[in-house]
Amino acid sequence: VLETHPVAVTLEALEAALEPFRGDIQQIPPMYSALKVNGQKLCDLARAGKTVERKARRVEIFSICIEEIALPRVTMTVECSKGTYIRTLLEDLAAAMGQLGTMSALRRTRAGLFTEADAHTVEEILAAKQAGPDALQALLLPVERVFDPLPLLTVEERTAAHLYNGCPTSHYPAPDGRYRVRDGEGRFLGLAKITGGVLRVEKLFVERT
Repeated sequence: VLETHPVAVTLEALEAALEPFRGDIQQIPPMYSALKVNGQKLCDLARAGKTVERKARRVEIFSICIEEIALPRVTMTVECSKGTYIRTLLEDLAAAMGQLGTMSALRRTRAGLFTEADAHTVEEILAAKQAGPDALQALLLPVERVFDPLPLLTVEERTAAHLYNGCPTSHYPAPDGRYRVRDGEGRFLGLAKITGGVLRVEKLFVERT
């Protein structure tokens, strides 16, 4: 939610101001951020009353949609790349319209593959904690969910043993690429790559029994 100085803002003017902020843009990180300069966090420097020069960074704004204009507030939905500071985006947008503005509310509806449907409230988590380890475990998503976009590779016992030991498997009958790997019992093992027909482990997420 962008809260502007109480002046007239039309939908047409706002749309025109938004256009340069779509796509690849350069953004200067705010002082109140966890980025480090010369080994010190910017937020720590800001709390000490110091301001230092920050280099602009490339971020990508995939889309900005205006949801509501109820001056002095404008509600928008932004889809952006990682590393984007929405607070800075809104302040820069207000400046482009020749006025001051700040972020008055922020709601993250998606992060990568995960949406609000995958989330739990603090109350739900506390209730599960009171109910015991099994209830708390039931709230957790499996590690493999992070790698759902990768193609699945199911390996036989001998190849699984090679992966456990860090040994390559030559002439593996699958296209080159990066895979999430399961064993014959359907257990998620981790990540592996095939390069030139050679299968190599990248990262294991199970312990060898």
